[in-house]
Amino acid sequence: MMQIELDNILDTVKKLNPWFKTAEVPSKFLKPYVREELSILKDTMQNNELATLLIGGRRVGKSVLMYQLIDSLIRSGVDPKKILFVQGDNTILRENILDKNILSAVIKTYEKYILDDDLSSVEDTVYIFLDEAQALPNWDAEVKNHIDLKYPIKFLISGSSSTKLRQGIQNPLVGRVHVTILSPFSFRDFIGYESSTNALDIPLREIDELRDEFHELLKAPNMIKIQEIVNNLTHVKNSSALVNLFKDYALYGGFPYVVENKDKEDVNKYLRDILQMTFSKDVLQEEQIREPLAFERLMVNICMNISGVFKLNSLAEKIGLKDERTVRRYIDYYVDSHYAFVSLPFSFTNKQETIKSNKKIYSIDSGVVNTLLFKNQKDLEKDTAYMGVIAENIVHNALLRFKQCASGNIYDSIPHWNNTKTHREIDFVFETDGQIYPVEVKNKDTIREEELLELDSFLTRKELSGVGFVVTSSLFEKRGTNMLLVPTPIFSLLL
Repeated sequence: MMQIELDNILDTVKKLNPWFKTAEVPSKFLKPYVREELSILKDTMQNNELATLLIGGRRVGKSVLMYQLIDSLIRSGVDPKKILFVQGDNTILRENILDKNILSAVIKTYEKYILDDDLSSVEDTVYIFLDEAQALPNWDAEVKNHIDLKYPIKFLISGSSSTKLRQGIQNPLVGRVHVTILSPFSFRDFIGYESSTNALDIPLREIDELRDEFHELLKAPNMIKIQEIVNNLTHVKNSSALVNLFKDYALYGGFPYVVENKDKEDVNKYLRDILQMTFSKDVLQEEQIREPLAFERLMVNICMNISGVFKLNSLAEKIGLKDERTVRRYIDYYVDSHYAFVSLPFSFTNKQETIKSNKKIYSIDSGVVNTLLFKNQKDLEKDTAYMGVIAENIVHNALLRFKQCASGNIYDSIPHWNNTKTHREIDFVFETDGQIYPVEVKNKDTIREEELLELDSFLTRKELSGVGFVVTSSLFEKRGTNMLLVPTPIFSLLL
């Protein structure tokens, strides 16, 4: 390596790691609001034998969370020079390391000029953060080699859910990764941010205690106790404020920048730019997309088709493609980027049959849906059917987030129930800790008994937990012995 290249690499590494010199993370890299995933990441820092993978779509807050964790490590007494941050998509590193072994070159430079020691010789743990790792060639093999050598290194890796990153998890890092999934802000995150920045008098501690109790009850359900928790949450102090915050959440969604700037600028443009960046950086450059316009139109059609069963031939026709296989491949790209989620029909018996069945599809964020469909607050208030679609998308994502965080499995999904005999459906079948819960979303203030016939029939099956949820516009009541109607803001908050 030529001296000028080495100088450029070292200079870049120092700029990416200002705490080498200052012993602190610059405030511009941190945010005042701390998400609950930070405590999850902290717990994984004790195990060097597993790399921690923080995975999620672009701009959901992965880099901020990494900087907050670095800040936490420094404050806990870790030597700042033993925390290396590598920016995978840094253009200077990519241009100066011509053999493409970027991570290896950076680590060797770090050992010689910053750490002043070999990684094989250090006693205390060295923390290596890889941001947007999928942009680093051979990152997975390099991480595997260091883990197998039993060096005192803890890797924390972040990346958009591209195909390359998923391949790294499966091979060669299979069995060597602990996965944490980061989504846009949940409704709880949204409330926490608004409470911390706008001085809202929201009883967050009480809310979190009720959420924790609810999560425990999902493992061993008890209708009376679940009803009590929902009742307590429905009547917490400033419950009316929660309803108003949910309206904002339904409109703007949970992308951190949007939440922070929704009252200051045109956040719709920001959301469109995110999608465009996902198209150009994560997919169009890496995959063979012969019809980029059709690929972009597909996302609009996904948003138009939320909650409805979709057929590949119909989607192909709408976006101007003749080949259904191309549409299936394009949908897979959106799923790999965490911008779309597919729901298969639930089956008690033959799981393989669901692969050939009709599917439903959901979007990463309600703000994205509203932006692409040019919907505003008035549309959500006046068009109850459209608000029902948004509510179903929010509930789906809340269930998925809870399930994936509990399992650490990025392939987990939320199926729906399709009764082929009666042609009636249930929106979601939620499985956790061996329990099965049917969840139906009804954005209404009045719900007739005949609208819940399929849910009532479904709940008679012996395999179920014995508790079903109907997510409503504002109703909170018990129907029969095992059906609980819960307002959408409360149900979303419980998860």
